[in-house]
Amino acid sequence: MLRIYKELIAYGADSVMSAHIKQPALSRLVNGRIEDHEILPGSLSAELNRGILRERLGFNGLIVTDATQMVGFTASMPRPRAVPTAIANGADMFMFTINHGEDVQCMLDGLENGLLSPQRLDEAVTRVLALKASLGLHRKQAEGSLVPPESALEIVRCDEHVKWAADCADSAVTLVKDRDGLLPISPARFARIELVVVTNEDQTRGRSPEVELFKSFLEAEGFDVRYSEAVDHPSEKSTLADYRKDVDLLLYYANMKVGSNQTAIRIEWKDFLGSGSPKYVRDIPTIFVSFSNPYHLVDVPMVPTYVNAYSSNEYVVRAVVEKLAGRSTFKGVSPVDPTCGLWDALL
Repeated sequence: MLRIYKELIAYGADSVMSAHIKQPALSRLVNGRIEDHEILPGSLSAELNRGILRERLGFNGLIVTDATQMVGFTASMPRPRAVPTAIANGADMFMFTINHGEDVQCMLDGLENGLLSPQRLDEAVTRVLALKASLGLHRKQAEGSLVPPESALEIVRCDEHVKWAADCADSAVTLVKDRDGLLPISPARFARIELVVVTNEDQTRGRSPEVELFKSFLEAEGFDVRYSEAVDHPSEKSTLADYRKDVDLLLYYANMKVGSNQTAIRIEWKDFLGSGSPKYVRDIPTIFVSFSNPYHLVDVPMVPTYVNAYSSNEYVVRAVVEKLAGRSTFKGVSPVDPTCGLWDALL
């Protein structure tokens, strides 16, 4: 049970963030009589914080809540009760407040009305101070070394870390399908590439550096690369035959990023006819690479070749080009079902 947490705690983890996530099975493991409506998210749960982390896993470090402005916390109970309850049920420190003065008053009121005991509060404060002491913060503050010198930044992008990033990218990029055998690509097969960028990032100031880097890497391979314009091809002014004379390969760079409160990202094309969508996959070879969201195959099940790269950065961009060109094998194993159960997504 909870192998990762056991390993990290044994390794000496100083703190654990208790997230706003309910774990009914674990809660019932601690309290077999708990009712459904009594099950609380981690930040507020005595079963998870005290029963699992403290007792079952033997964690003796600092438990910190997830951000208390988040829906998982605020929707669980009235805030005047939630604030002291988080500490009463095992958390030692809050991550962020909404209104600091108001939340402090909630704590004081919780002490006054018995929601929070002085003993539990003292324990939480002791753990906070103990963590600071174990890190030597009091000594560093007295020495004036609490803030590291500028020379500490030299480790950023050091050779070892760059190698780690490149190795991670090389190991992660996943070929989901290559139905028509389009890979590897070469200028001899696909001299002219139309690059279609699909993103939810602000492009008013131009395309992202990663997209430009992707284009430059392809050009260095000998491809003639142009960005797709925001019009449908072919149009009333051109034929499909004309379009095929200009384009040998349609290559999609999808960078639709998700966030903590934007977890369901879908691709929406420009109009009801699907301008910009991969609708000519039977006429023009098409490759779709998702650099962020691994579930885009749901929106483009018709593409013959689909790659998940998971992250949009220079190391991943380089790794993708190496693999598209056939100089590096696809080593990634999908951690999710990229088809989301759609029967036709791999056809």
